[in-house]
Amino acid sequence: MTMETRSQSYGETSSPTMLDKLGIYLSNRSVLRQAQARRPARVLEIGCGFHYPLLKQLEPYASQELIGVDVKTSAETSPKIKLMQQKIDEDLSFLGGQGFDMIVMISVLEHFWRPEKILKGIHGLLREGGVFLLNVPTWRGKFFLEFAAFRLG
Repeated sequence: MTMETRSQSYGETSSPTMLDKLGIYLSNRSVLRQAQARRPARVLEIGCGFHYPLLKQLEPYASQELIGVDVKTSAETSPKIKLMQQKIDEDLSFLGGQGFDMIVMISVLEHFWRPEKILKGIHGLLREGGVFLLNVPTWRGKFFLEFAAFRLG
């Protein structure tokens, strides 16, 4: 059995609904608090979305660079933000073992066929004392997720 490989990034072809925006706000709020407290030098976001909004919000808190990875990204960047268009099929070796102080993955892990491989790769990319911030949907949110996807478009 194989899973379908994604060819589009979040936000590439449509705008988020109001319910999506609320979920994004709540997820990003926690990440931003961690970034304010930790002041990471290097940040990696796996599944940053086409317009990489979280990386833009994290930019003031990262002292060196922010890297965003997704299957498609926009061409616009800033001096501290680097974007990588890359399909992530359970293998993070394309990052070359770079050390990150903070790795963020918001609503992405559940799309992988073998998430344990991605998690193992992330562990290898974290610097000593680094933090991995993960958000995945829960069964409690199933109704709202389905409502947003199938009723609100």
